[in-house]
Amino acid sequence: MKLKYSLFALIALAVSGCQKAPVYDDVVYIAGAEGEVPTLSLTLDDQFPKELSVKVSSSIVVGHDTKVRLVTDPSKIEEYNTQYGKKGVMLPETNFVLKNTELTIPAGSFSTAEPLVVSVTKDEGLKEGVSYVIPLSIESVDGDLKVKEGFRTVFVEIGRIIIGPAADCSGSTYFKVDFAEGEQDKYDIYNLGEVTYEARINLQRWGGWCNTVMGLEENFCLRFVQDDFKGQLQLSGWGGTLMVPTGGIAVSLNKWTHVAAVFDGPNKKVSIYIDGVLACSADTNKTSLDLTQVYQDDSFRIANSCNDGRQLKGYISEARVWAKALNGNDLKNNMCYVDPATDGLLAYWRFNEKADGKKVEDDLTGHGYKATYSSSAMKWVDNVRCPE
Repeated sequence: MKLKYSLFALIALAVSGCQKAPVYDDVVYIAGAEGEVPTLSLTLDDQFPKELSVKVSSSIVVGHDTKVRLVTDPSKIEEYNTQYGKKGVMLPETNFVLKNTELTIPAGSFSTAEPLVVSVTKDEGLKEGVSYVIPLSIESVDGDLKVKEGFRTVFVEIGRIIIGPAADCSGSTYFKVDFAEGEQDKYDIYNLGEVTYEARINLQRWGGWCNTVMGLEENFCLRFVQDDFKGQLQLSGWGGTLMVPTGGIAVSLNKWTHVAAVFDGPNKKVSIYIDGVLACSADTNKTSLDLTQVYQDDSFRIANSCNDGRQLKGYISEARVWAKALNGNDLKNNMCYVDPATDGLLAYWRFNEKADGKKVEDDLTGHGYKATYSSSAMKWVDNVRCPE
């Protein structure tokens, strides 16, 4: 498996209070911080170093050379995690250097002449599934200019790009899971108050009565319905039917998309997410789900449900079942990988390890919920990027 990394800068937005007679200070700020969560990106390949430039601007044309100093600020990690719902960890200092930390806004200008450069020198020692962050803060400015506080700190986030295989279920193949055969002590699979299904899928074509992602028919099943609703996700069997409305978020063929279904028993709510964005939700009278409650003596299925007219007809990877109700931030943070020991993760099938004659995909959590292939040996699609 090849690993690459993407670099993103996320910047906090400040909102100034209202006054009867506004007074506007002359300030400096991190350039490009206009949005709520602005992003700069840098994709790392096998060639190092890879670099990202950061500039500082002034709200006025300065009358003399003005020096601005930037530093790494690990104390901001907690703020970053709390404000954005992240789980960031400081990137080890051995993996990067900062070049040109003392910047100058030349007289007669409003932007630094040269940028600060974040240079990632290697990826050795970085752990899969960990979100690494480099917080950069304006430490000082000479002269009378102040720092616009909401733009003082930039959070440089290193997002991992994973390249590898995925399961090919574009024909009539699928996986079966018997939750009654796995571990019974940690989670009550017969009475779960919260459940989340999630997976990355790439639909190759529409066909059959529906295209199923995963689940239990007549219990809790995430699927695409056919006829006039191609591209619209549906969640069925929870006491009703929930479907992404016409004109809402649609899923296209031949494109990798993250989809999720959430059952929140305590709040009596079911939801569908697409790429971590809430697509629709509804109320339910159910307070729990039984992952062994099957239809017509069948089982929990991945890429199919109930019969052979309901296959996914596409590729699938990163399939998971949680014993908790995830939110949008949870889903966005872990689309490409999650630590198998994460609390609440009930079952996890990555579908990323090819082997000749392979018929069983192990549950990476160690809970024993193996996924058994419906045909003689698994098929694969190669060079899948996550994120694309």
